Amino acid sequence: MLDLLTLGLSPEQHAQRSRWLGGSDALAIVSGGDAWRELWLQKTGRTAPADLSDVLAVVMGQYTEPLNIAWFQRQTGRQVSGCGEQRIHPRFPYIGVTLDGLTTTEEGFDATLQAKHVSQSNEAMELRYTAQCTHEALVLGYDHYVMSVFVGSSKWELYEREVDPFFGAEYLALCEEFWNYVVADREPPAPPPLPVPPPRRLRTIDMTDSNIWAECAGVWRTLKPQAKAFDAAAKELKGLIEPDVGLASGHGVQIKRGRNDALYISECK
Repeated sequence: MLDLLTLGLSPEQHAQRSRWLGGSDALAIVSGGDAWRELWLQKTGRTAPADLSDVLAVVMGQYTEPLNIAWFQRQTGRQVSGCGEQRIHPRFPYIGVTLDGLTTTEEGFDATLQAKHVSQSNEAMELRYTAQCTHEALVLGYDHYVMSVFVGSSKWELYEREVDPFFGAEYLALCEEFWNYVVADREPPAPPPLPVPPPRRLRTIDMTDSNIWAECAGVWRTLKPQAKAFDAAAKELKGLIEPDVGLASGHGVQIKRGRNDALYISECK
């Protein structure tokens, strides 16, 4: 017999989510208006989050999520990792995410994965989840996200999108504004909604007749192995730097530690 108590987040994960803005809060952030007040009441502990344990669509989505991820891997040949992990934005400790998973796009870009089960698929459905997917990608520092969508019981759809940088910047600014009201324990105003950009409809073209394309493609294919070796060497060099080292140099290469504690590699002057 299936146990509904095993679904969803653990009590510890629920407690953690009360201390940050998660992906499921993204729609409220961009909706503005009364949604801000309702979310503020939850984040300040004045009200409890809605109990969704008897909402069939939510419960069904939780049960089909593992199947969805397995189906995605089978159909695309790509691996999914990080399922259920919680991550925090490196700059904003009040913005976090509980991951459905991490994967790559068809082109090989790192991407967050959202597994959805919906009754119908249309542009409105995609727009509804754009803020959540953008939120998750921003936390991970990714420029891309993927949605694996079950539509009813007989259709699967795959959406691969690039994060809109302007929308992402506005979204983070709204999160910061909202969280300031949480920290100050002061009820927020009812701001206007942030318009969610529609997905771009991209064309497919054949560049076989372009001489410039042919030349640059040849250079790219020739240098690609060297670029991988370059990246691997840089990673190895940085791995040699201990936490208390601010500058290391030798054999014409130096690594400096920046104010943000990041390591920067360059040629010695």
